[in-house]
Amino acid sequence: MKDASNKKLILDFMKEHNLTKKKFCEMCGIGVPALNKFLNNNPGFRISLLSKIAKLIGVEIKDLFILVDEKETDEHF
Repeated sequence: MKDASNKKLILDFMKEHNLTKKKFCEMCGIGVPALNKFLNNNPGFRISLLSKIAKLIGVEIKDLFILVDEKETDEHF
């Protein structure tokens, strides 16, 4: 399955500001396990988590996702 999350925005922000996951999460007000869920494409992360991340890095929630071509995903079903 194609990865639909735009982890690059988060990871680039962390690198640019020399932040560890722990420090990034402290700044967002979220836990490291919650961030890891999103970064590892695990289900169960909350929209409120994405809202906090998006606010910190200065993007909209929708920017944290990549559009996936339906033709590519249909092949997996």
